[in-house]
Amino acid sequence: MSNNILNEFISYIANERKYSEYTIMNYEKDILEFEQFIKQNSFGSLSNVTNSAGRYYTAHLNEHYNKPRSVSRKLSSLRSFYKFCVREGYSEKNPFSEVSSPKLDKTLPKFLYNEEIEILFDSINTTTILGIRDYALLEFMYGTGVRVSELCSIKENDI
Repeated sequence: MSNNILNEFISYIANERKYSEYTIMNYEKDILEFEQFIKQNSFGSLSNVTNSAGRYYTAHLNEHYNKPRSVSRKLSSLRSFYKFCVREGYSEKNPFSEVSSPKLDKTLPKFLYNEEIEILFDSINTTTILGIRDYALLEFMYGTGVRVSELCSIKENDI
């Protein structure tokens, strides 16, 4: 499999799937790492690997990465890449289609105590225009429970 296929995949996730630059960079890095792994271990090429290569690579990832989230992301990158390759006819099978990702720890969101919230609101200087704006934004976030990213994308028509 040539770099042209990898470039085509990168173009696909950038232009059609609209992935972020950071995600694209990590997907490319993950695929190149897998390519290096299969070359070092004589598993063939990217376009011609067996399901066992996917399982061996998963074991390799579990040995070398402490965090299940890192392993999960790398496997997701490779699943997406091979799904694309199968769809486009570059590969006959997806060696990661039957490989399961590690279970991720579920963490509870952090919260603030009432005293901390009061300190936060009291720290805003409401005698300035920016202070009034910041107070309104904080009040909106606190009152509705929206995420910061949701707050940043709200338009006047949404209210």
